[in-house]
Amino acid sequence: MNDGKSLESYVQYVYQVLLNLRSEGVVVSKRALLQGKSGAMHEVDVYYEFTRAGLRHRVAMECKDLRRPVTKGDIQEFHSKLHDIGGVQGVVVSRNGYQEGAKLFGLHWDMLLLTAADLPALGTLMAEQLRAAALPDELSVGEPFWTIMAMERGENSGSYFAASQGADGPCVPLLLSKAQAQEMLAAARLDPELWAVRGLARPMLRVFILFQEMSQRRDGPLAAICIREPGSVQVARFLSFPVTPDELARDYYGEPLEALRPTRKGRTSQTSAC
Repeated sequence: MNDGKSLESYVQYVYQVLLNLRSEGVVVSKRALLQGKSGAMHEVDVYYEFTRAGLRHRVAMECKDLRRPVTKGDIQEFHSKLHDIGGVQGVVVSRNGYQEGAKLFGLHWDMLLLTAADLPALGTLMAEQLRAAALPDELSVGEPFWTIMAMERGENSGSYFAASQGADGPCVPLLLSKAQAQEMLAAARLDPELWAVRGLARPMLRVFILFQEMSQRRDGPLAAICIREPGSVQVARFLSFPVTPDELARDYYGEPLEALRPTRKGRTSQTSAC
């Protein structure tokens, strides 16, 4: 990410994935033109809107791919746009962090301040906007996988347990039965207050595969299908088979990886403020 356009494209891609967990058809656009109450037109780097339970949600995002931390002045300029547009949640993504004054000003005006490093972290984003719709809970059923996830104050944080797989490095274990996932949790001596078994329902599996693809590009942990011979004793070792995002999509989701990727849209047409 050496230029603003690449950061905008990456932010657009991540949010297009997150907002279409259940194929809702939400469009996430780059360089959208929004008309303010003053009549002036404002360009925002990334924009999306959707209606849920009769409420219209509008989010404008500013991508700061700068060699320096974002300043208070940068945030004030973005806040001025948001104030004129009205009824829009502001999100800032900075490649190199924020000065203290920028943090204080942004948080005071209820902006979500992220860094580029936050974007692949499913837990950060889901916790802010999509937790209820996206993260598997104790009622989720694996389709077909079960895995181990970190908990924070009794809620799913969005972080996956990754076990060492020798030369293949750390891998997120995917198991075909809840019972065996629970056995792995116990065998790894993980604190049940901090870790729990969760099923990857189909919408969540789609997001997991797409984030695996992004993680793979950044040398993140792979996924591994872990199985134990049927009828073997519980202390028997699991066999582990590292698996690529392409293989997960084709063999377990049932569609090629290309079909799972969100459609990227270009610049939006002019949008008036409500």
